[in-house]
Amino acid sequence: MRRCHTKDWARLKIGEKGSARGGICAIVKLVSAKQLVIVGGGFAGLAALSRSAGRGLDITLIEPHEGTTMIPALPDVTGGFLAPGALHTSLKDVLPARARHLKAAALRVDVGARVVETTAGAVPYDYLLLSSGSRTAPAAAPPQPYMHYLDRLADGRRLYDAWRARLAAPAARVARAVIIGGGYTGLEVARNLAAAATRADRAAEVTVIEIASEFLGFLPPARRAWVLAQLEGAGVRLLSATKVQAYEPEGVALSSGVTLVDPLCVVCTGSRSALPEVPADWPRLSDGRLCVEPTLQVPGAPTVFAAGDAAAFPDGHGGYLRKAVNFAFYGGRCAGRNIVRHARAKPLRPFRPFDLGWVIPLHDRAVGQMLGRFWIQGGLPMRLHYFMCGYRKQGAPRRALFSRVFKLPDATGARQTKENQQ
Repeated sequence: MRRCHTKDWARLKIGEKGSARGGICAIVKLVSAKQLVIVGGGFAGLAALSRSAGRGLDITLIEPHEGTTMIPALPDVTGGFLAPGALHTSLKDVLPARARHLKAAALRVDVGARVVETTAGAVPYDYLLLSSGSRTAPAAAPPQPYMHYLDRLADGRRLYDAWRARLAAPAARVARAVIIGGGYTGLEVARNLAAAATRADRAAEVTVIEIASEFLGFLPPARRAWVLAQLEGAGVRLLSATKVQAYEPEGVALSSGVTLVDPLCVVCTGSRSALPEVPADWPRLSDGRLCVEPTLQVPGAPTVFAAGDAAAFPDGHGGYLRKAVNFAFYGGRCAGRNIVRHARAKPLRPFRPFDLGWVIPLHDRAVGQMLGRFWIQGGLPMRLHYFMCGYRKQGAPRRALFSRVFKLPDATGARQTKENQQ
């Protein structure tokens, strides 16, 4: 049966044989297609879009940026080991037919009026998917010129330019960086900045501040010791059980009484959901994620779904799934499929996440766990990291990411391609 798609027309199949000439579509004008609005063009949003496109829905993607970014590889940009273009894909290159991109920020969801209020006006919806991702939890201090966040590609470019300028400054000025937060992202950024200093043959001070009593406390002692040895061996100073007392114009004052003067400061203090304003009675976690039903619907709002870092999905062990690309991608696909099924009055299917594993990248090596059971460390998990970044990246080019599978970054080499300098 040949499909016939038109915005304001519905498809009516007539007989498999006979007068329908073997199954030609007869088109009867019925009602306007239902409107699906997707907030956020990250892994979950684009996965849902591809799953629901061409299935009788008119789709609007609300996304303030012109493209999507492979966020897990963003720390490589900060050290200059991946060109920004390798992580970026223009939305116009991946949007299917009957889907439009509204370049605007979502501000508020009005459930009663069934609209999403944006910086470009109100957008009506029949179905709504919230997949707006997450952003760094802001530091409890007024912003300073030396403070950096790492939420999007422009942040990576800015941090790279600032660190490169410090490495190129006269030796009398200490190239000093302080990373606030010793989680995955903080440690990865620290390792990349230290590697960039080594490549530039420049002495530098890279310090990571962690409020907890130890770094990566969830890791087994042997694995944690290995990670810390990699970082300290690269010249990264690790300060646990330390708080930032104040962000001052001249530097960062620590609870130990030390002030790190003239630093490049990267704030990696965890993340919060980047959701627009939603009804106060919708259940949420402390990090802002929306609690969802097994079908990824928001409780009490059957036409509103959430996926990716916007959703808090039970992990089956009394907690919630961690924020991860794999869960965002497959959660988005499930949400897109269920929206189509709901529009067709079919039973919805529960999201059944499968944990492939995780890694903590450290520039040229990593530690991680596969399938929740098998520990890996060294070059193999780093290659898996780059492979998955290339595999999950929307659109082209992917070569720069896949090339890292076969040739890991050299922490001591001086060669840097012209592409990475752009």
